[in-house]
Amino acid sequence: FVPTLWANESLAILEENMVIGQLVHRDFENEIAQYGDIVNTRRPGEFTAKRKTNDDSVTVQDSTATNVQVPLDQHIHTSFLIKDGEESKSFKELVEVYMKPAMLAQARFIDKILLGQVYQFLPNVQGGLRTLTTSNARAFILDTRNKMNTNKAYEDSRRLILTPSTETTFLNLDLFIKANEVGDGGNALKKALLGQKLGYDMYMCQN
Repeated sequence: FVPTLWANESLAILEENMVIGQLVHRDFENEIAQYGDIVNTRRPGEFTAKRKTNDDSVTVQDSTATNVQVPLDQHIHTSFLIKDGEESKSFKELVEVYMKPAMLAQARFIDKILLGQVYQFLPNVQGGLRTLTTSNARAFILDTRNKMNTNKAYEDSRRLILTPSTETTFLNLDLFIKANEVGDGGNALKKALLGQKLGYDMYMCQN
């Protein structure tokens, strides 16, 4: 088999099936050389606005940023064996039988690694674990929004990742599916799409 063909097809399947991997910051992905590298990114500091008159000199502030190291220390693989009698199958058959399940496993694993970073942010937690209901769901989202606003998180590109059970709870709320409130012509109700609500792009992730 042609390795390049396998690699291109497997990457396409991986990209299609990752949820969280598509949402994280990936500006440096084209500069990475190999496993074991450390990516140095940055968290910009804040500036302070000041008043001045025509005769005042400006106050020059130092631009600061906190370095954030991201080590590439995760090496993920899914290995499988193609037996002699199966080598005669077409490439299309091999993709369906072997490659797709293998890459789905990798996509799930990558999403779980990324979702595991949640523990870094527990000081900012809102709501309550396993306490979400249709009666408090809106309040939980608004409490989360308030926490992010208080922490001066950027207002654009906010994403809310939902478990399957959370998505089901949300879909029981008129806020998410009632056509006259959603304003999408009923698409949310027909396709079970949550879209953007209360300042968040919402995604369901089975992982």
